[in-house]
Amino acid sequence: MLKVKKLSFIREAQILLVKAERKLKHAQRAYNVGDYDSALGDSYRCVELCMRVLLLSHGIIKIPKTHSGILQLFSKELVLKGGFHTRISQGDRFTCITKSKSRLFALLH
Repeated sequence: MLKVKKLSFIREAQILLVKAERKLKHAQRAYNVGDYDSALGDSYRCVELCMRVLLLSHGIIKIPKTHSGILQLFSKELVLKGGFHTRISQGDRFTCITKSKSRLFALLH
């Protein structure tokens, strides 16, 4: 039974990564035509999906449904416990924890 559960989490992670890639492509297209609001929204969703995959890959299966819940869990379990080097989690080009979608604009540059 454990193998079945593990495989289902792997499959779920694969599905989430496909969705994240699709959102990133949508964000890039929106950005290229000047639709910055859509670009931000799709970028934010892409990051959220990737955070879910990272949590799953660390054996965390009970993932909150809210944006703030995911951010808090990601910070607690991955950033604060050393899953990300401090420089990466606080770097100029990547922000692990954010309180608004507008801060994710840096991901597009």
